[in-house]
Amino acid sequence: MSTAKIKNRHNSSSLTTCDPFNQSFPLHLQSPKINIKSPKINSKNCLKSSITFRKLSSFASVPDLIIPSNLSPKHISEINHFKQQKIIEYKETLESCLNFSSPVSVIKSPYTVCKREKLKSMNQKAEIKRKEIIKKKEQEEIKRLKQSQSLKLNSVYCRMSQTNEKNQKEKAFKDKLERKKNLKDQEKNESILKTLAIENIRNFYTDRISELKERIRNEKFQNDIIKYEQKKVVFELKKEKKQMKKGKQILLI
Repeated sequence: MSTAKIKNRHNSSSLTTCDPFNQSFPLHLQSPKINIKSPKINSKNCLKSSITFRKLSSFASVPDLIIPSNLSPKHISEINHFKQQKIIEYKETLESCLNFSSPVSVIKSPYTVCKREKLKSMNQKAEIKRKEIIKKKEQEEIKRLKQSQSLKLNSVYCRMSQTNEKNQKEKAFKDKLERKKNLKDQEKNESILKTLAIENIRNFYTDRISELKERIRNEKFQNDIIKYEQKKVVFELKKEKKQMKKGKQILLI
């Protein structure tokens, strides 16, 4: 009769505290009120069992984990899924611990001690595994953040490189246009200067040629006058000579 009552109480406590679909978890477990009067119960063993049960009951209160709000929806969904799995695993472990750690079991058989040690070892392994998983998740998150930061830096570097390349191309294009414009202006100025030089040379030599022609014409005119005067003088001399010759002939007669 006592065994049936203990089983029923264990089942009722497990149903009220370890519901995997209860979203209000973590729960603050209340120790079941079990009053069993037995002449074989040792007060010392009962006290130890009560202390152990209270310690296990305190593990039912699990602090809620804070999920960073700056994560992507995909990562938040994965974290929540993993969290629900761990909650179910934790509740199952807690249920097993409560079923095997009830203060009613005052007689410690070798099987019970072995089972408790096994559960303790399982809990320790589960805790180590949980810490390893949390550490792994943290490392993965740090790695992801580093990769994200690296991608952001690469993106910024690419944008800066593209901007610098664009600025250099624009500057080279502007310099090319400026050189073309300067070359065109220089050619235009040189053409104007060449035209002015040619015009000056033309005017200079036109004036000099005109002066030279005028001088040659004057000299020719002067030469013609001199020749005429010379011819006139010669003619006069010849005429005088003829007259003198004619006068001598008259005198001789």
